[in-house]
Amino acid sequence: MTPILVALLFAASTNGSGTVCVLRREDGGSMNIHAVRLIATQESGASRDLGSLIGGESACVKVDSGVWSVRAFSRRPYDPEATDARECKSIAVPVEVVPGAKVTLQVTPRSEGASYVCGWVVTAPSNKQMQRTRPAQAMEPRR
Repeated sequence: MTPILVALLFAASTNGSGTVCVLRREDGGSMNIHAVRLIATQESGASRDLGSLIGGESACVKVDSGVWSVRAFSRRPYDPEATDARECKSIAVPVEVVPGAKVTLQVTPRSEGASYVCGWVVTAPSNKQMQRTRPAQAMEPRR
């Protein structure tokens, strides 16, 4: 799979970092109230928490430049006995972060028809989709 490359603008940044933003649209469905956690990792073992989002929220986090693998995780919704916070997950999506640039991703519940399937889908959204979100509580990057 080819990494999503966002390198349209090179800012005059010399700190070697870029920004990864993730949005979760609000769709009025029952999954809106269930949080999803997004984690980015590098081959070196570096890991960054990109945030925990419910429907209609977004989060942006500065990360070191390079190739990151982004995954979404959650417990199984509507199961009061569910304890595994990583039971429902997405496939890993490779993202290349360029110094001074911003990469925007979207996370949605995985479904088959109208039914939720334990899992998540991480994609690069269109501009129209990005306009309908509110910021999540700010998160400080982990070091």
